[in-house]
Amino acid sequence: YAWIGWTILIVACYASLDEFHQSFVPGRTPAVRDVLIDTSGGVASQLVAALVLLPGRNRPRPSL
Repeated sequence: YAWIGWTILIVACYASLDEFHQSFVPGRTPAVRDVLIDTSGGVASQLVAALVLLPGRNRPRPSL
């Protein structure tokens, strides 16, 4: 399950860097709120991925 934590960390770092970049763009301002919105989207996607992928680990694999 470590991949879930690493993925959320990467999403949060990317969102933070994007907001930092926006501080240099005329007419744009960085916002912590946007980082939280982006990170919550990453959390939601990981929950969906976990619900889809993890239950399948216990199913027997079909023989060839």
